[in-house]
Amino acid sequence: VISADHLHLAHEEDAADEAKLDGPDEQHHSPRVLTEDEKRLLTHHPGTPDDHQHFYDAPIDRKAEQMLKKGNLDEVLSLAEMAPTRVAAAMGRNRLVLEKLGHSHQLDLEKLLTVTWDSLDTKSRKAFLNQMFRRIIDIVHKTEPPRTRKTGILASSPFVFNSDELDIDASVERIVSSGVCHRGRLLPASYDDLLIGERLAHNKSYVILIDVSRSMQGSKVIVAALASVVLSLNINPNDELAIITFSEKAEVLRPLAPGKIDYETILSILELRPEGCTDVHAAIEAGLDQLENAVSSHRIGILLSDGWQNTGKDPSQITRSFSSFHVLELPGGDHSLCVDMAAIGQGELAVVNKIEEIPSAINSFLMH
Repeated sequence: VISADHLHLAHEEDAADEAKLDGPDEQHHSPRVLTEDEKRLLTHHPGTPDDHQHFYDAPIDRKAEQMLKKGNLDEVLSLAEMAPTRVAAAMGRNRLVLEKLGHSHQLDLEKLLTVTWDSLDTKSRKAFLNQMFRRIIDIVHKTEPPRTRKTGILASSPFVFNSDELDIDASVERIVSSGVCHRGRLLPASYDDLLIGERLAHNKSYVILIDVSRSMQGSKVIVAALASVVLSLNINPNDELAIITFSEKAEVLRPLAPGKIDYETILSILELRPEGCTDVHAAIEAGLDQLENAVSSHRIGILLSDGWQNTGKDPSQITRSFSSFHVLELPGGDHSLCVDMAAIGQGELAVVNKIEEIPSAINSFLMH
């Protein structure tokens, strides 16, 4: 579950650090109210932050270590949902234990990695990249592909059994030229003599804008990778796709080009670490720059964000520049801004709370 709990660290040092990095606008996020037992788990060992043991001797650190060594990943996951950064540190110190557990508790390990992914150390991320890639692909395979709405020119095509629009004029011409006479009636010689009116699909150009600012902590990087894979697999082969990541600045992860995204691109998304402020307007401008050279006139923007903007211009009006601009809203942000951007951009808004909801949300955009 992607919840506000995952977006904030549950102890004072990390909360203060977040406020310092993101500024006052980020204080709209409301961390979960902890129970007394949870507060006791998060109480630090007496000492100062300069004391190395200060970070590794709170009750939650000890409990995470114990549960990892016992192989109780369900309990570790519960702790991670409360304080992902602290549990991620314990996971890094017990990486070899986790690797062994992964052979017999693959799904539990993947769920735990999803919650803690952005907080894991670099070596742990590298060690578990394949597991996270597998989780993304498994979720994609469990999702029905979209039936994309076709809006192009109407053309006659051979009959197929799932069609309901017969091209009568074209079919009559075919039957007259190649039909068979039976008891004084001219009949189709085969199904090939029946033609349907099929509306051909327009080629389209897509740009997906992935928010990687500080507020996108927790499992949201996994969401970004999953959304990109779903979009890539379900667009038409000749459609173009660009991927842009942004915080206060925008970077082109994949320039606009036809074809599916490759394994290396997915890994690049999984290796992202949320940091910095949020400038959605800058991201949209970068997306429009990519679409300047698009082959298709149907230019689609997809924003993946919680909607918190704490620097830059108002991004709402610029969404008019797209044929349609869709917003996939993650929890904990500015819902009203997401609503405005989708409405002005003549697109759809999908509010998601679980990773498993991502493929259906992306597919709904493709059917728009």
